[in-house]
Amino acid sequence: MSVTVTVNLAGSTHTLPTSFFAGSYVATNSFGDFTNATFKSFLTDIPFELMRTNVSLTNSKYAAQFDDSASSDWSGIDSQWDRTKRCFKFFNDLWGTKWLPNLLPFPASILGSGSTAHSVGTVTASTDGRSPQGHVDWVKKWQTIFGSDSVFGVENINEPTAPAWYNGITSTSDVRKGCDWYYVHNVDYVNAKNGDVATSGLPWYGMSYAKGGETKSEETNEINRFLNGTIDSIVTPNYNVSEAISVHLYPTLSGTVNSSEQSSLNSILYPTFTSDKGGMYAALTSWRALADALNPSLYLAQTEIYSTAASSAHANDSQGALEEIVRAGVAAKYQAAWKLLSHAAGHSVSAQQYGSSSWVSLSSATTTPKSPEDNLLLKDTTANIYRGRNVRAQALVDFVGPMLTQYKVVLDSSAITVTSAGTSPGGAASNGVATPTVFAHKKADGTSALICVANVDLTNSYTVNISWGVQATGSVTGVRLSNTQICGDACPAMVGLPSAGATSYTLSAAAGEAYLIYIPTAPPTQTLDWWLAKDAQIPSSGGAQRDLSNAHRYLAFDATADEECSHTSVLPAVYAGEDIFVTFTWSADTSTDTGTVCTWSVQFERVNALDIDGDSFATAKTVSAAPTADGTTVTSQVSFTSSEIDGIGAGDTFRVKVKRVGSTDTMTGDARLLAVELSV
Repeated sequence: MSVTVTVNLAGSTHTLPTSFFAGSYVATNSFGDFTNATFKSFLTDIPFELMRTNVSLTNSKYAAQFDDSASSDWSGIDSQWDRTKRCFKFFNDLWGTKWLPNLLPFPASILGSGSTAHSVGTVTASTDGRSPQGHVDWVKKWQTIFGSDSVFGVENINEPTAPAWYNGITSTSDVRKGCDWYYVHNVDYVNAKNGDVATSGLPWYGMSYAKGGETKSEETNEINRFLNGTIDSIVTPNYNVSEAISVHLYPTLSGTVNSSEQSSLNSILYPTFTSDKGGMYAALTSWRALADALNPSLYLAQTEIYSTAASSAHANDSQGALEEIVRAGVAAKYQAAWKLLSHAAGHSVSAQQYGSSSWVSLSSATTTPKSPEDNLLLKDTTANIYRGRNVRAQALVDFVGPMLTQYKVVLDSSAITVTSAGTSPGGAASNGVATPTVFAHKKADGTSALICVANVDLTNSYTVNISWGVQATGSVTGVRLSNTQICGDACPAMVGLPSAGATSYTLSAAAGEAYLIYIPTAPPTQTLDWWLAKDAQIPSSGGAQRDLSNAHRYLAFDATADEECSHTSVLPAVYAGEDIFVTFTWSADTSTDTGTVCTWSVQFERVNALDIDGDSFATAKTVSAAPTADGTTVTSQVSFTSSEIDGIGAGDTFRVKVKRVGSTDTMTGDARLLAVELSV
């Protein structure tokens, strides 16, 4: 099956927040040997921008948590605070990152035996580490030790909306009391935070739910209920008590973690909520709409998730790695629309432990992992050595890290057109979704772009014809996530990619694989010449038609013929033989042209010592781009080396011909050309 992908690199974009990509460490899990050099080397190039940790305070007074004298060498593991402190220092030294700790004042059973769900007095004592002021003091101590900017955000209570979380709740009335209890204390915590200058600027997360990525009759989207105030749920009255909603996206489907790898992949992209078929895109889109109705300034923050496919039934975890890539791409693509503060990749960076030295194949029962959450590093418990990264960790290094930390300018959906897309297999737990899914990012300085193509169909392969609309200014490179990727190996380089000057590439996308293609796009820095539609020269036959819309003069190029225009000028003396970029601004005449492609052709002609009664244009170069909505302008660009411009040099008179190849492109209506620029 053949699919066409058109990426408009000059299209609409948004920029990811400074600290967006988060890993996570849960303090209650055994992390590993911080002093082990091999262990540390496996983590060195995982490009997290910020880390995240769960920290549960004990019932003791908060002052006891900050006794540094007992563990000044960071070697003890006697308390959660000490273990977390050691972990923080380890990653701060390793990456120098900010953190987004979930600093939780309560253990899993928050109220203790014999307490009721609405016993407000259990947490309000000002000297208790679980109290609002005690929690604020705990955060301030963290800032004192690690720096004022070390804490990115705070979640005061972990997953308060799962009814079983409240100790002793067995009835509907107790659920109501528990939800009210949470609301009262959330107000207390936010007010305490806002009352202290050291913590007033921190986002305070007022919500989380462990299975937010699914929809089931007994837990019908608890976050929706949090936002709209449905009975027997947490309510938010007239003012917002939090700056962000903490989203934990565990897409358990049909009551099981691994209903199928295909269903798990589908759930990431599935667009609407249907019972047992909701997922990441559906959930965050729904929550954003509800949050906007409540308070448009309320942010979302994805603070926990793991791959439901990361299990012993999953050969080499390559499909879990594919999930990581697709989830990261979706989070980045819709970050602005969702007002998403962060994307937590995985749930834990602790070691994935195995009881056999045959660690390469995860399909063997002898290599059952300790947990699907502890799944970035492989530790052989038999030999007591670290074997390397698993495939999910490698996907973070080779795909997710570059996408979210280096190429932070993200092209919006309107800039990416996929035609003749396939549909992945569906199932009891998920309907099929369009495949392949495509993400495109750029560096902020404009020197490079990347296109990520992920085939979420685990059964079928596709031929993907990719066009990016501008000429590559250097060789195109890329990496591939194989569907049989081996643990411990870097993702292999793609072969057969085009060289400088390319504007397209045909990819054979195997089932369940992902590809990351890098395109050099060094931007021009100096304008040599420019002209508007009114300045163009129109030939006596086969020429574009002059027209006007809302006082904008433009040239109309027909859809069924190859119409053209030209412009004569003098190449400035500053030109020194560099590549010349031809950039033109145009639009489609009708909105029905979306999803099609318009092809432009450009040629240069040296006029010096030329008989102007005839033409002598050099070889044409073309660029194809997809139009956007009716009247919305598109910027397309094509580059020429000095050998491709008919020998034109500084001071020479020259002519440029611009033609729409309407006889062969797919756009059905007129193309409107407004302006053309030459630059180097």
